Parts: sequence; structure tokens; C-alpha cells
Amino acid sequence: MIKIEMFINEVSLKGQYSSQKEFEEALKIIKSIFELINRLKKENINPKNYYTDVLWNCNIIEDVIFKESFNKIKQKDLKTAIRNIIFNKVNPKDWQEEIIHSDEDNFDYLDGEDYRDAANTSLAEATERQLINFDSKYLLINFIDSCFQCQHQEIIECNSISIVKNNDT
Repeated sequence: MIKIEMFINEVSLKGQYSSQKEFEEALKIIKSIFELINRLKKENINPKNYYTDVLWNCNIIEDVIFKESFNKIKQKDLKTAIRNIIFNKVNPKDWQEEIIHSDEDNFDYLDGEDYRDAANTSLAEATERQLINFDSKYLLINFIDSCFQCQHQEIIECNSISIVKNNDT
């Protein structure tokens, strides 16, 4: 059985949505990702989800945070599905309770032409876990319309994010 540790990339939320409707469309995509994951579980691929409370405080629409927008969702089936998928049914754990990366290390990611700080984020945590357990599989789930969005038609071509730890890629 393949075990995959998944991280919801809170860094992929930077207030990129201009409306509640756009945010809800992004959540529908996250929902479809987790539905696919649940189908994979039935095929003996066992993902292990890591949720982080940091997600609640990320900007979704300019100065509106995730929690505020989530609470405004009127479509009950979407709200229930997201709550169940992300928070309840996939056995979520907060990676911050089992932190592996050190606060003393520097982690950066490429955002266009510039490197941005990724300290104390799921990016840093997934990177450190990959460095320690090279044979393990890690999946970072990004929200659409972020700097992590694939620029290619074929998703297979965009399967990694370059992270620099202490000036070493």
C-alpha cells in the first residue's frame, strides 16, 4: 500500500479571489481532489491528510480570511462536503502538532522571479519530511489561481515546487 502525506498549501492563498463566488468555485475543485483521493483509498492507496489551522487565517478575497468566506457559503452541500472532506472524514491531523522542520532553517520558494519566505508553512514542512524520508510520497494541494498554478496543459509536467532550504535547492 502506498502512503502519501498530503498538505493543503496555505501559501497558495494570497487573497487572489475577487468574490465569494470565485472562492466557492475554488473550493469545488478542492472537493473534487478529495473525492478522487477517496476513490484512490478504495484502490488501496492510503493517503494521510494533514490539515493546518493556518488555512483558516489566509486571505481569500483581499482582506477577507478563509474562515469568514467559508462561513458565508450558502450552498449547504458544498459547505458540508468541504467540512467533511478537509476537517473530518479523511482523518486530518495538524502538521504543526508533529513539526519536523526547524525554525532555525530558512525555506524559500520561487514566486515568479522572486524568492519568498516559506518558514513555518506546509511548504517547509513537506520539504523537510521529503529530505528526511526520501522514499516517502508527499502531495501539496494548492488553491487555483496561485503562483503555484501549472502553466502547462499536461499536469504531469508540473509536479514539483522548488524549495530552497538554507540556500540549497
